[in-house]
Amino acid sequence: MDCMPSIPDDVLELILLRLASPRHLIHAASTSKRWHRLIAGDGFLRRFASVNRQQLVAGSYYDSSIIPAVNRPSPVFIPSPSTAIDGSRFSLDFLWSDDMCSFDPLCWTISDSRGSLLLLSFNTYEEDCSSWSLRVVVCEPFTRRYTIVAPLERSEIWAIHTGPFFLDAGDDLSSFGLVCVLCDRFYDRNRHRAVTFTSSEHRSWRESSIDRESMSFMGRTRSALYWHVGESTVAAMDRRTAEFTSSRLPNTEEDYWKGHRVVAGRDCEARIVVDGAGGTLKFFAKSQASRSQWDLEKIIHLYNVLPGCDRSYFSGHRDACIQVTVTDTALIVIELQVGERLVTDTGLNVINLQHGLSLAYCLDVETMEAKRVSEVAFKDVAFPCELPWPPTFHASTELLHV
Repeated sequence: MDCMPSIPDDVLELILLRLASPRHLIHAASTSKRWHRLIAGDGFLRRFASVNRQQLVAGSYYDSSIIPAVNRPSPVFIPSPSTAIDGSRFSLDFLWSDDMCSFDPLCWTISDSRGSLLLLSFNTYEEDCSSWSLRVVVCEPFTRRYTIVAPLERSEIWAIHTGPFFLDAGDDLSSFGLVCVLCDRFYDRNRHRAVTFTSSEHRSWRESSIDRESMSFMGRTRSALYWHVGESTVAAMDRRTAEFTSSRLPNTEEDYWKGHRVVAGRDCEARIVVDGAGGTLKFFAKSQASRSQWDLEKIIHLYNVLPGCDRSYFSGHRDACIQVTVTDTALIVIELQVGERLVTDTGLNVINLQHGLSLAYCLDVETMEAKRVSEVAFKDVAFPCELPWPPTFHASTELLHV
């Protein structure tokens, strides 16, 4: 029964857009058929996310190993506090209860997530090692449904360079897209090919050449995949079109050893993190004047933001190796290996880490809040999973503790 029959649809929609959390939105969708129609309508979720700066994220998966084993835990699903969802509804046990694991791989890995879908993959090799197959499964954990994708089979010449990842070809099991980047292992390591799969079209992998020589994967956002492709050039693959565009960093940031990484901010925009000299990190954002350029946004000194991190780690006879891993939206894990600087007989400068320090921190790149974490925290990469959309009627009784 509609408890607000006198309120016009456009006014009611404005009210619904200002609900405090996804949990309240799901409750509202089960209140009446009229409310459900408005909430499930085209574009409502996009407008809700814009107003509230959040998607309908049920929670995130952590730990990429999902085959049950005594010494290897299943992935952990942690519900989002704003949804109060029963996490057991997102168990992946249904994946190995059927025949999906008949290939008996050593492990599956969670490669990507998009909307309510999760992407899992593993490689198998022929006995003579002359060829290999990439096995891929796309599942929707909440509905406990999955699709086994046709294997990607190639000769030993080609190896997986990056991926697989989702393309923006749809958000359900009937319409999704995937992409992998392959590289030539033996004859020309600068030769790359993109391989794409679309479930709603050919249902097979299609291959195309990539006009890039060197490619170093930097990271991903919801809308694009990013590579450093030499000198100061960044190549971005649009997840909607699978096409590349190029942009440029300042000329001072062209070296591969600087460990370029892409992290998505809470505004969904990409930031490039670069390891600078003397214990600094540089952050670059797309230029407001030209979208083909990246501008320096800020520089941080690690000894000013990381608790217990001393300035001496980056000067004098000591030096620190810095490794940055993106683990979630606006979150990175910084690993510091602090050792002594030595000069070899040939005059080469090296860092001796044998008796050094090993430190790890989690840093929020927007608030600059940092804390010490385990040295294996870089493995805790989050794969957010959203609630299926549009919601089914009476969804709240199925999704939430009520």
